[in-house]
Amino acid sequence: MDTQIGSAFSRSGRKHAAACALALALVVSEFAFLLLHVSQSITFSAMVLSVPLFAYFAGWDDATLGLHLRPRQGWLYWGVAAVVIGLLTLLAVSAWALFLWIRGSELAAPQVFGAYRDFWPFLLSTCVLAPILEEVLCRLAVCAPAKRLIGPWPAIALSGIVFASLHFWTGAANPANVVAGFFFAWAYLKSETLAVPVALHALGNLCVGIFGLVVLWAGW
Repeated sequence: MDTQIGSAFSRSGRKHAAACALALALVVSEFAFLLLHVSQSITFSAMVLSVPLFAYFAGWDDATLGLHLRPRQGWLYWGVAAVVIGLLTLLAVSAWALFLWIRGSELAAPQVFGAYRDFWPFLLSTCVLAPILEEVLCRLAVCAPAKRLIGPWPAIALSGIVFASLHFWTGAANPANVVAGFFFAWAYLKSETLAVPVALHALGNLCVGIFGLVVLWAGW
C-alpha cells in the first residue's frame, strides 16, 4: 500500500525506536487504566498529550502521522466508503447473530443505555472522547510506527488486534468492534489522515446510539 504514514521515521532509527517504545507504553497504560477504572477524561488527556511527542519523533512531519484534515482521496470517496464499511460491519454482526441462533442461543436487542436522558452522555463519551482516544492510540501511536517497522498490512493487523483487545478487556467486545478496528486502520493508511478513522469511528458509535433510542422507543 502506497502511503506517507510512517515515512519520516526512516530518517532517524533512534527516534523511530523511541516512537515504538512510547506506543508500547501507551498500550500497556491503557490496559492498566481500564483495569483500574481510571476516568476516561484522564486517559483522553494522556493520549492527546502524547501527540506532540510523536510529532517530535516524526520530525514534525504531519504526513507521517496524518495530522491534517483532508484525506488523500477527498471526503466524497470516504462518504461512500463509510456506507460500504458500515454494510460490511452489519454483515459481520448479522453472521454472528445467525451463528448464535443456529446454536439455539436466545437473541435479544442489546440495551445501549437505560433511559433517554443517557443519550447525551453516551454521545459525548462514544462519539467524541472514545473516537479520539482510541484512534490516537490504535492508529497514530501503534499503526504509524509499526507501518515503518513491519509494513502496511501487518501494521493494519496489529492495530486491529490492539483495538479488539481493548474491547475484550472492557467486556464490550462484539463482531462490530472486532471488524471495525481493521477497517479503521486500513482507512488511516489509505486516507493518510487521522481525521478519517476518527470520523468513521464517531459515525459508527452514533449509529449505535440511534439504535439504542429505537430500542427504548420500541420497548424491545
